[in-house]
Formats: sequence, structure tokens, C-alpha cells
Amino acid sequence: MENPETPVRILVVDDEPDIRNILHILLSSRGYEVDEAENGLRAVELVRAQPDYDLIILDIMMPGMDGMELCRTMKREENLHSIPLVFLTAKNDMTAKIEGLHIGAEAFIEKPFSFSYLRALIFSIMDNRRKEREAFIKRPFVPVHNIRMSKADEEFINRIIALIEEHMTNEQLNV
Repeated sequence: MENPETPVRILVVDDEPDIRNILHILLSSRGYEVDEAENGLRAVELVRAQPDYDLIILDIMMPGMDGMELCRTMKREENLHSIPLVFLTAKNDMTAKIEGLHIGAEAFIEKPFSFSYLRALIFSIMDNRRKEREAFIKRPFVPVHNIRMSKADEEFINRIIALIEEHMTNEQLNV
């Protein structure tokens, strides 16, 4: 297991059953908890029902809701926008790569892919998230502009800070 403290939950979203199956076998053999969805519509259902995924690996070209639309949908929703998304796709033109990164994906991996590279990327993303959490725990009142975060995360933190400041004297204020 690559992360013995808590298992990392990964959702694999691809319309090709063979790709989902291969990723499921390879990732679960490394200690990851893996769920699968055949398209973006099913992925949204799963993530809204259980928004505790640590990472989503998704294809771009899928029927129903494609990967780009899934990424846009996730980044618009307050309780889903912080889940890292990694495109794993055969669509490898530069325009698609740039668009994917602009709408909030963490990375873009071309098929065929190296599983070693994917594992290293997952580890890096999870390790960076862990370090960010630890830094925030040590210094929770660091000004938001000093922390590297997405626009959606920044807006969320600013709303929380404003609510706390507005209701600070209210004894009924709680988590």
C-alpha cells in the first residue's frame, strides 16, 4: 500500500471497460480504493452521493457527459471543486490539454500511458494536499492571498472568514 495512513479513494471515469478494469486492478493492488463510472453523468451521481473522493481520473471523449463537461461541473460545485482531476485520454492535441488545465484539471496524461508515471503523479498530488492541510493546521489564519489555491477555494475561504467575522460575538456560532 502506498499510503498506509488512510486509503486514497479514486474514481476512474472512462467509457472503455478494459481501461477501467486495468486501472482498477493496478490501483487497488497498490492499496487505493477504486470506484468506476462509464461516463460523466454516472460520475456526477457517484460524487454527489459520496463527495469524499481524493482523486478522479477521467477520459475526455465519452458519451452522455464528456470529461471536459464533467470537469466544468465539478469545479462549479462548492463541495466538489477541490477534488483533483487528472485527464487520462487519447485526445492529445494541445488545445484540449490547455482547455483541460484552464477549467481546473491537475494534469493531462496521454494514452497509452505509463502506470509508473500515473502512480508518481497520484502520489505527488496526494502528498501536496497533505502538506497543504498540515500547513493550514499550523497556521489557520494565514491571509488567503498567501496560500496557493484555486479561485473557487479562495472564494469559499473568503466566505467562511466573512461569516466568522460577522458572527464572532454570537455564542451560538459553531462549526
